[in-house]
Amino acid sequence: FSVCTQHCRCVLIPQGAKGKLVKPLRRKKPKRPPAKVPGPTKKPTTIREIVDPKMAGKHKTVKQAEQWAAENVIVPGGQGVSFEGITDVAYVNSVNVALKEVLEKYDLKYDTIRVWDRNSDIWASSTHRRLSLNPRSANNMKRLRKELDDSVASGFHPAGCDTVRSIITHESGHGLSFDAIQAKGDFYKELLSVKLKYTRHMTRIRKKYGIMSDYGGNAQYFSNSFLQKEGVFHLKDPRIEKWKKAYRKEKKKIRISEYGEQDMHEFVAESFAMVTHGTSPSQYALDVVAILKKYKGKSS
Repeated sequence: FSVCTQHCRCVLIPQGAKGKLVKPLRRKKPKRPPAKVPGPTKKPTTIREIVDPKMAGKHKTVKQAEQWAAENVIVPGGQGVSFEGITDVAYVNSVNVALKEVLEKYDLKYDTIRVWDRNSDIWASSTHRRLSLNPRSANNMKRLRKELDDSVASGFHPAGCDTVRSIITHESGHGLSFDAIQAKGDFYKELLSVKLKYTRHMTRIRKKYGIMSDYGGNAQYFSNSFLQKEGVFHLKDPRIEKWKKAYRKEKKKIRISEYGEQDMHEFVAESFAMVTHGTSPSQYALDVVAILKKYKGKSS
């Protein structure tokens, strides 16, 4: 072969060869090393990574979620957090996300978060500094989702409050207002004023359509005086369905929920959940949340 020492990629012809080469001889380009493909995100391993506020809702184990809650939502010197008995990681992650959302805007930390051991169908409960979770609900998400869907469809809870997050938001509403309601001070009086206006408004609407009972989300019973006044002598009168539809349409604009009409505690908690998760919150719920922000909100 002839030898080229200039590295000019010229065609090399073997000495004594007849004719031209079918393919020119060229220097091969060096192969580039394969690009590095980024691997999966590193799982949090150190306690600092696990309890980072940004990790809320992202933990891989119940224990890690428990450690996060203990670090971020428990008051100094508190009794801590125990998720013992809960096996669903998605549930405790949703709990932490809801707690973080409230903590970012309001002055609310707990003395303890625990799992109760009593036989109950209540999803959760709370006072000012104590949050209790029900493992029967936490470990059976299929049943819990159905119960949540049914409660919203019936009007027992506000529209949009059909998730684990909304349960914890409701309990946070108790946490923000429990002491104030017990103390009966100015904070309580402002909340009471809103509730009284709401109750009077709902009473006027029910009286307008002759409604005696509204449990279960539908107008079920009419007063005899209203039926006699309207000349209705049997419940198959087509006007009854017309009145029910008109009543449901009018109450939808202002009603918070059936559960919210139980007492002051539930009125505040349901209002807080409705404003946080609902799409069209009642003006009365908005007024309640404005008062909560005034007394318990964090200054920007």
